[in-house]
Amino acid sequence: MTRQRQMTYKEFKSLALNPPRRDEETIFQVIGYTVNQNLGRRKSLYPEFDLRHRTVGFCHSVAEAEKLIADAIADDRKYQSEPYCFYVKEYPIGKYLGTIWEGYGVSMRLYDSEGRFLDKTYCSAMDRDHRTPYGIFRGRPAESIRFKEGDVVEVRDGDSVHLAVVASSPMTIERGWEMRDNWKQKYNGTAPDSSSVLVDDGKEDGFPSDAGDDQSPVIDGPSYDTHDHILTLNIMPLRYPLSDKLRKKYEGYYQSMLKEEEEYLRQCEQEKAELKDHTDKILSISREYDKKSHTISPREALSLLADCYIAYCGISISLRTIAYDAADYWIKKLAMSEDCLAEKAKSASVFMDIISDVSEEFAANKDHYAEYDIAPLCQSEAVDAIAELLDTTTDDKLKIALSAGFLEVFKYYHQYP
Repeated sequence: MTRQRQMTYKEFKSLALNPPRRDEETIFQVIGYTVNQNLGRRKSLYPEFDLRHRTVGFCHSVAEAEKLIADAIADDRKYQSEPYCFYVKEYPIGKYLGTIWEGYGVSMRLYDSEGRFLDKTYCSAMDRDHRTPYGIFRGRPAESIRFKEGDVVEVRDGDSVHLAVVASSPMTIERGWEMRDNWKQKYNGTAPDSSSVLVDDGKEDGFPSDAGDDQSPVIDGPSYDTHDHILTLNIMPLRYPLSDKLRKKYEGYYQSMLKEEEEYLRQCEQEKAELKDHTDKILSISREYDKKSHTISPREALSLLADCYIAYCGISISLRTIAYDAADYWIKKLAMSEDCLAEKAKSASVFMDIISDVSEEFAANKDHYAEYDIAPLCQSEAVDAIAELLDTTTDDKLKIALSAGFLEVFKYYHQYP
């Protein structure tokens, strides 16, 4: 059996900075982009301009690639072309490439128009490496982030460039670790994909983030609805002077987005408060009915809940789920009673184990009702469902059965879907 242990932040960070690589021969492709418009007497080509690209060459090392970039820049200057940027993309030799998710293979490096190194990727983007230790993006070091929220930047989209505003920064290593901790807390100490452990060869076992997550949301309009997620290496600093008019325009977009976000958060808080008030009200009503739970026997309560469950088969999955869940409380009560069904109740793990014994209708049409299922409900869905049942039923005994059972299982409903 594979030995597993909890990963430390130090180990996680080490993997983020030095992602594992396959032992294979690779080749580097150098691609150069140049501005495909004449600046003329203008100071700037903003808000958008075109590029053209070419393969500068292939080589066996980063050092050779950087030499090719220097040669390409000299050639561009000779013919009065305006270099924009250069990418050095690494691919395995003699291996099937398959789908290339983010426009590069094993790795990619970005250089500016002067041949200066700007940035690099932190995992493979090849399809074969997806959901393997080689294709896991664990976040980038904070010092590698070249822009901050609110910055006006250039976004390269194929052979075109347009202005945009950074809405959020790329995921850092610290944030990647925090996200894993959040998953662990949600799933009782274990991330669902086992990303919280190391296997015995010292490699990380699974993690959902991949090359496509090394990105930043940007906006080019007065709302987050205009946003797009851009690969970090496709975002460049401004190369031309930005006019006051354009700067005001794009900074205005960012301020509008912040106001939109503030309003969204305000609405969320308001909805949260309203939901709490609604929940408190329904719980209060349920408690009043629960005070009368001694007036009905467990068998009678289960019979009423069975009728309720049957009534909503084919009509409402959430309403019959509430009846089903509420039965759990009464099955436990039945197991502790002197009823002849007490022994069976002790071995019943779900309502279906005993429903035929308390409902002649269900017993007579078991195959038909077995076609209907229940569904996991979040807290708000459960509250809405019990509220509807208490509002529509006229049978006070059913209200007692529902309320007592609902109060018992309410704590098990998750806050969110």
